[in-house]
Amino acid sequence: MLSTIADDIRVAGAQAQIFFIDACRGDPYVSSPPEFGASSCGELKEPLPEGSLALFSASAGQRALDRLGDSDQDPHSIFTRTLLGHLRDAGPVVRLARSVRTEVIELANSVQYQQTPAYLDELVGPPVVLVPSPSDLASAPPSAPALPRAPPPPPPQPQPQPRPPPAAATDGFACGSATPGPPTFDCGRARLLAEIAICRDPRLGSCDRILNAAFYEAQARAGRGAVALRRDQEAWLGRRDACAGAGAQGPAAVADCIGRAYDERIAELEVVRTQPPTAAPVSPSFNCRYARTPVEQAICSDPELAAKDRRMARLYERAGGSRFGPVEPTQSAWLATRDACARVAGPALHACIHEAYDARIAELGG
Repeated sequence: MLSTIADDIRVAGAQAQIFFIDACRGDPYVSSPPEFGASSCGELKEPLPEGSLALFSASAGQRALDRLGDSDQDPHSIFTRTLLGHLRDAGPVVRLARSVRTEVIELANSVQYQQTPAYLDELVGPPVVLVPSPSDLASAPPSAPALPRAPPPPPPQPQPQPRPPPAAATDGFACGSATPGPPTFDCGRARLLAEIAICRDPRLGSCDRILNAAFYEAQARAGRGAVALRRDQEAWLGRRDACAGAGAQGPAAVADCIGRAYDERIAELEVVRTQPPTAAPVSPSFNCRYARTPVEQAICSDPELAAKDRRMARLYERAGGSRFGPVEPTQSAWLATRDACARVAGPALHACIHEAYDARIAELGG
């Protein structure tokens, strides 16, 4: 649940997500020491996303104190009362969290109790500050608010510029005008900000389905270019996911960036899809799925080498090639010569393999 909330905050454009959790409650009907109250913390099942910080009232398996004894009349738990006393501390939030953690440990120890607030820090980038320091306030403009107080209303603008509604930002991509719905991938496994945004916007889900259908149709027509098409698709996915950088401008800007990326890729795939299908690539005599050596991989990637391998295999079989056939010793020696081409790289590798096949085809009577 906490990871889901953090994702929601990220989609809204926040650069950091700060959590102070004093809600790790167990079953209220389970008996517990009456002087402390019934509350316990469980384990956090999923890691927090990058850019998050969380401070829990206690560690996993510990009971969090609601009060220090019968005479304690404070309405807040010792974690919450300690946190409230530090919320106005200037400086990085990391320092604030550690101060709260240390003080809660000391308060619990004062009544011979062990309570250690769990602390998870996945913050990146410059320090996150809840309350600016005096030097920051001195250099800040007069209208800059100091947290946690509510900011004052902005001063009236002499000539306010009209802003379009949020939905207008997505008017720029055409693929979202089709039937809205979920995307083709599993939203339960969405972790990237772009994936989460697509799962939250049915129009982007429509774009994903249109692109998915266009890609598979283009791939069926690509023939020899199918490998290059997949590489282009992977590169495009990187460009699509880079739309997360627009998060500071809000969810509408992220959606608009992703939608336009889909439109551009769909147009590219449409060009491939409308071209006549090319002939299927020639495969060698062995299964390229199990190609492991550089020589085998080069043969699988070169249609001319693949054709020579098939020709050599036919000649070898016609010459009586088998495990105990008369040409088997020379075939084994030739394979060792061919595979020795792995000592070179680049164009020289392909040239070496070509020479090896030409020589063997000539020996077999080709």
